[in-house]
Amino acid sequence: YHIEQPLIITQAEHLTRSVYICRSLGVDAHGLTFGGPAWSQDIGFTLREQAALVLAWIDIHILHPNPSQALPTPYASPTL
Repeated sequence: YHIEQPLIITQAEHLTRSVYICRSLGVDAHGLTFGGPAWSQDIGFTLREQAALVLAWIDIHILHPNPSQALPTPYASPTL
């Protein structure tokens, strides 16, 4: 897509991990929180998100993903 500085819009609970993954893969991403429900007050969700952050670190720094293999098909806007 040749996007150099994407803006990630997600719930606050996911924002740190989302921006971290992008920046670790060389994408200068920025984030904005969306005012969804406050799941962070639930201990189960908090633990799940912490585990997801650890798994993202392992994926990036140990497993070394090849982002070019995961590129989506370019979006084609519908003709009106």
